[in-house]
Amino acid sequence: MGLRKHIIRYWSVVLIVGMTTLGHAADGERPPQQAAASFSDLVELVRRHGWRVNLRDLCRKYGMTQSARDCIVQQVSVEESEGLSYPRGFNIPVVDNDEFTDVLLYHLNPLIGEFFVVSADGILKAAFVRSKGTDYKQIANDVVREEFERDIAYWKENFIRLRKGLEANHENERKKGNER
Repeated sequence: MGLRKHIIRYWSVVLIVGMTTLGHAADGERPPQQAAASFSDLVELVRRHGWRVNLRDLCRKYGMTQSARDCIVQQVSVEESEGLSYPRGFNIPVVDNDEFTDVLLYHLNPLIGEFFVVSADGILKAAFVRSKGTDYKQIANDVVREEFERDIAYWKENFIRLRKGLEANHENERKKGNER
């Protein structure tokens, strides 16, 4: 997939997630509370609706085990439209036997990016940070545990809203494909 198509797809999801949030805000309401999803629910969502990206260099830096030469992942990345929100990503390696060992989560802030290598069942395996102009630096899991838990909570608590946005985006792309 070309960079242009990836960017369009990314911003389509950003727009859909943002519109879902704004729909409630415009009415003066907060989004309804929803039950948090499990980590396996998130994995399945990304498998079904994520787009393919090659993270070859990142996989090498993080020591993620991959069966493929490249590091092709199914990715979902989002950015909220309200408040101070920065890009987040959920990445699952695409492997032949469908049995991956690592998931890569990221959360990019203005000054630092946080990257979490997570086991297939949601356990933090390694954490890295990167500041602008520096290389990735591994940090102790204990130091980032609280931030990791907040990041996982974001994905779980927003599962239904994310799923609806991704499904709508998928349906729109399917319709566009049928029109051609």
